[in-house]
Amino acid sequence: MPSIPLIVDEWVIHDLRGDNSEERQKETLQFLHRIQEKCDHIVVLYGSVWARKAFQLMSESRLELREISKFLHRKFLRDPAKCNLVYPHDIPPIPSDVQAAVSPDDSYLIAHCLLDSKSIIVTTDEELIEALSKLSNITVRLRDEFLINYTAAFE
Repeated sequence: MPSIPLIVDEWVIHDLRGDNSEERQKETLQFLHRIQEKCDHIVVLYGSVWARKAFQLMSESRLELREISKFLHRKFLRDPAKCNLVYPHDIPPIPSDVQAAVSPDDSYLIAHCLLDSKSIIVTTDEELIEALSKLSNITVRLRDEFLINYTAAFE
């Protein structure tokens, strides 16, 4: 089965840090373990806010967060089979109708979809989902719904 590129926005980092509750932290860790089991991978834009926050996670002093950070970095960010690092110069221009539909802060998410039509954006941003629902060539899912289905076999 071919690998599915998963484009996850900053909820992953906030969940891993514990910003959104201990339960969400566990769900997100379970999600990452499930990606490891499957042939799927995450897509990260070099230099993006997501990437900067992921690397900031390494500076956390709490032992639990240091372990989570090590897991994220060793099993994903440093593994080309689990993390597709995309550079800004590799991304084609975003069509004007797509740019008009989303905020500039979210354009990096859409940019990844232009590189691979099998990509799935997983977000907590309901406004983004609404805006992208009108575009047939971009697949976007709400975090909670996606995780329920994606991690079901893991439990």
